[in-house]
Amino acid sequence: MLNQYPKIQLLDRIPISPNESLTPDYMDIQMEGGIYSWYWDVKKNTVFFSERAFEWINYPSGNSLNLYQYIYQNIFKKDQELLIKALNRSMEEKIFSTVNFRLYLNKREVIHWFQLRGRFISSDKGELFASGQIVDVTQFRNLKQSLDDPSDFFEAIIDLIPVPIFYKDSQLRYRYHNKAFNTIMNLSPEKINGKTVFDLEPTSLAEISDQADRELLDDPKHQSYESLIHYGDGTFHTVIIHKNVLYSKSGYMEGIVGAFIDISETRQAVDKARRLLKLQDLSLMINQAILKVVDLDSILDLILTQVRNIIPKADCGAILLLDDREYLNLKVSFGYKIDGDFSFPYADSFLWNSGSVPGEKPVIVEGIRELSVLEKSPDTPETIEGIAIKSVISAPLFKDEKLLGFLSLDSSKEKVFDDTDLEIMHFLQEQLLVLLNNQSLFQTVLDQSRYDSLTGLVSRQFFNDQLENTVKRSKRNHNKFVLAEIDLDNMKKVNDRWGHQAGDILLKTFSDAIKSKFRSTDLFGRLGGDEFAGLFYDTNIEVVIKKLGELQENEPCFDFNGESLSCPFSYGLSEYPNNGKSVDELSRNADNKMYEMKRKRKNPRE
Repeated sequence: MLNQYPKIQLLDRIPISPNESLTPDYMDIQMEGGIYSWYWDVKKNTVFFSERAFEWINYPSGNSLNLYQYIYQNIFKKDQELLIKALNRSMEEKIFSTVNFRLYLNKREVIHWFQLRGRFISSDKGELFASGQIVDVTQFRNLKQSLDDPSDFFEAIIDLIPVPIFYKDSQLRYRYHNKAFNTIMNLSPEKINGKTVFDLEPTSLAEISDQADRELLDDPKHQSYESLIHYGDGTFHTVIIHKNVLYSKSGYMEGIVGAFIDISETRQAVDKARRLLKLQDLSLMINQAILKVVDLDSILDLILTQVRNIIPKADCGAILLLDDREYLNLKVSFGYKIDGDFSFPYADSFLWNSGSVPGEKPVIVEGIRELSVLEKSPDTPETIEGIAIKSVISAPLFKDEKLLGFLSLDSSKEKVFDDTDLEIMHFLQEQLLVLLNNQSLFQTVLDQSRYDSLTGLVSRQFFNDQLENTVKRSKRNHNKFVLAEIDLDNMKKVNDRWGHQAGDILLKTFSDAIKSKFRSTDLFGRLGGDEFAGLFYDTNIEVVIKKLGELQENEPCFDFNGESLSCPFSYGLSEYPNNGKSVDELSRNADNKMYEMKRKRKNPRE
């Protein structure tokens, strides 16, 4: 039985499940076809209808009625009990019965026939809901009574169906199409008849449809597939297309009949949910990286790497930070061909000159190549694939109205980014601002954890993390680097003869000497005891061999208790990618070469 006369509530968005709702635009399209959606929340004892629908049937939105009252006041008297019995039976059996009824319209001067349809839904928590449509079938019933010609009657029925339907002859030319098809194509029947799909769709999409048609004619089986269709308003929609072969009574193959269902909204909702779940995973990964005290550049690289999975439409991307000189410095990137440091004045950027970043919200910029200011803007380096950038989505990073930098994603396609991408960029923008706003505190914790207190070199964990990140970046950007494994030759001797104080001075002297020999951009770490390692960026192995050889010839020395002690060492090198493409391969190769050198230095005659 109906539960204490369900209330009626009017909304501008009608739910279709506990987690999804129809948009007002979609409901307007439904109502143009005489379809009115409803949703019944059994627990709340409320039936939800569209405000627009009730305005149309002259039901004032300010009124408050329950379902029974509405039925008795507006439904044709002979149909009232029939409708209530059908609703009661549906509630008892949890299966909706289809029922036809008449409804007064236009101040009870007009009567329309409607058909009630629905289905029950159970949520994950076991709560019961129902949703469906009330469909105006007046025209259908009138046609059924007035048409004698079965073909006219059938055509009238087809035109009532809101799903686009079409028929092509054996030459794959359109010969019939219902009103829904004409509306979507935004063409009159005269402009469609006799045309092929190549006359209506872009070539790339037409070729897909034409191939499917020919495969169906060769192998006449029901065909169903997903594709894009270019609507007459210029938009692209994802649809499920159903096709089958039509035969004459004599068994002759006449052509193909088909229909398609637009699933764009559903696909967009699923895609958005999937991408938002990836954002949650990224947030967790960022927090874990902070807890592991990973450096800021590595976290920025982590964010940008994951962004490629969340917004796969981006061909290139970068995070740029502004320094005190008002220069934008590239911190991490993908898809661009960049060797070494990359920076430029912010005032020269096309975003600044085009006025595309007036506020603090993410923005989409189209027609990049057509912007005249691009000619004097240095902020678009050459891409790895040699593609031209046409669309940009950029999130400015502000703190107290001061610009800190940008997160920017670029695409070779036009109009590829959408509102969901803007939402995702806003989330990433907030994550980056948290990192940047706490950078000084973050840096203090980093310094305490990643540096060896005796030598000032980075710790083993930090060096290994940097090595792993360097391998990933080099794979992505096709860069080279050199890894060195280094071991002091006389550490045990010094400790045994002069004590650990002398050993500490030995470690510090060697560390200072090797740092001063190389560039500040190269990285050295103390792995433990007398073991060291080095990372040399954007160079080749011959340069590193030359400099380490010079250091071996002029061994660093220090005085201890009136004696001069030296710092002899052995080393082994691996160059990416020539000597390995993974951390394990590079480390193993460098380690083997280091022990080979140590053996030869110990036994020169071998």
